[in-house]
Amino acid sequence: MSVRLRGLTAEQIVEDLVLQRQILQERLQCKLVDYQRKASTEIFRLVAAGGNQELPLLWARRVGKTEMLVDTALTVGVYWIHRLNLDFDVGLINPARNEQSVMVTRERLRERVAELRAYLELTYGIRTELGDGRKTPDFVFIDSTGCECRIRALSADPSAHVKGAGFNLMFLEQVEEMDEQVMKTIIFPMAAGQELESTQVLAGTPSLEVENHYFHERSRELRYPRLVDDKAAGQFRPSYAAWVAMEKERLGEDSDEYRTQYGCQWIQVRNRLITRDALLLLGMNWAPNPQNARFAGTDVAKLVDRTICTMYERSGADLIIIDWLELEGTDYEDQADDIAAFTAGYNARVNVVDLRGPGIVLADMLRRRGKTKVEGFQGTPQSNNELYTIYERELTHKRVKYLAYQGGEPATLTRCRNRFIEEHQDVERHFTGNLLKLEAPQKKGYHDDYVSSGALGVFGSVKNLGGIEFGLHVAVRQ
Repeated sequence: MSVRLRGLTAEQIVEDLVLQRQILQERLQCKLVDYQRKASTEIFRLVAAGGNQELPLLWARRVGKTEMLVDTALTVGVYWIHRLNLDFDVGLINPARNEQSVMVTRERLRERVAELRAYLELTYGIRTELGDGRKTPDFVFIDSTGCECRIRALSADPSAHVKGAGFNLMFLEQVEEMDEQVMKTIIFPMAAGQELESTQVLAGTPSLEVENHYFHERSRELRYPRLVDDKAAGQFRPSYAAWVAMEKERLGEDSDEYRTQYGCQWIQVRNRLITRDALLLLGMNWAPNPQNARFAGTDVAKLVDRTICTMYERSGADLIIIDWLELEGTDYEDQADDIAAFTAGYNARVNVVDLRGPGIVLADMLRRRGKTKVEGFQGTPQSNNELYTIYERELTHKRVKYLAYQGGEPATLTRCRNRFIEEHQDVERHFTGNLLKLEAPQKKGYHDDYVSSGALGVFGSVKNLGGIEFGLHVAVRQ
């Protein structure tokens, strides 16, 4: 790393940065509390270590995250240009819709610069200027040696044009609301210098709906001071404890809003059908019994998707998936032969087939081929809502199960089970006019075939499509 040319170790740089922060804090007549200092110092360590570093922070609302980030950026910038005589670029990145309205962070930066401007020039010979020719009023700190620290505020909204920027240190705020694709493909590659090194701080708060799965996964196991909830913050800020007590009364301590925004809890995520842990608990050891009623659901391949037929066996109130049939391609004549043999082999009472696209053709082929009753499902916003509401209900109440892995089983069964788990873990809940629909994320490589097929099979059982004698379970579910 280039700072080694200054004859300093990473430990010495961190010590210097801590002292520099203290000096600036005294000048500003403010003091960071314990968790702010610890997080700030951790950022110092990552920057001093060099390379590509990432630090996720999950902090409650109004605990001083912006204050810490801005003061840390100023400390590193001043030290880098004045003590190390190296240029340094800082990016303040926010999911705002346009660059003219980028964030509270920029306002706090303006305040700090106004308070420090005269001091920095008299004491260090560092002058401060607004960046020219840019949409945002970025600040440039220029040392007497000519070294510059440029601090730029950017929007991570997909409509913003931010390509080409390079930063040694990036602060990504409100990451939970940031477009994940933009973050991964545009923001993350914004490293600086020939070595393309960058320290990236991902700072956010749990949200009711997970929009950024990358941040969600990296912030689930954090500990203090990377995790600061209402209780931790209240220990160091009595005024915050008093204020959050009022919020607790207003929102309710057990409300989703309070638990996410102040308790820093990722609750059962609202745009997910089921958590992975809950899904794995549905696996069971089961010996299929041909005497039990069986039901199938078939989702038909469209373009790059797969045709999936899910086979259920009823045991009391439970519906247990005992097998899947997965077919590639769009040769529906061959698929009709395979599906008819599959459902007949299990003596299924009914096979519910999605009629979207080529489904109507395949359903007609199946009716001509086997003894299994075929019912078509015509997807409309209203019927999809009923289909997926029933499926979600049965999953939530653990009445849908599947065969757990058993050694020696066919590789095809293992592969299908893994894909079933993967798709159910990824599928998203979307509401339009309060009508539910389950869909795969709109990204390459994601599918929802096993979810649709599974839902259709449950629908056929619960809605009595296999015959009136199977309607006895419906009364306990309405």
